[in-house]
Amino acid sequence: DQFEQKILTVLEERNGSIAMTSKSDADEIVKIFAMSKKSFKRALNSLKEKKVIDLNENGMSMKSV
Repeated sequence: DQFEQKILTVLEERNGSIAMTSKSDADEIVKIFAMSKKSFKRALNSLKEKKVIDLNENGMSMKSV
């Protein structure tokens, strides 16, 4: 969806990783990803389930293809 695509676009712009998680500050999420924290968390979980990203306590990164 559009939120998943936005996360992937930001990751690509930042060389595949960013120090943001579902626990990140809502204002930071809006500033960087232009979406609500709820939408961000839903998209993150979806991308993780699809095995597109790796997510840990320090942030997220795109999986190698």
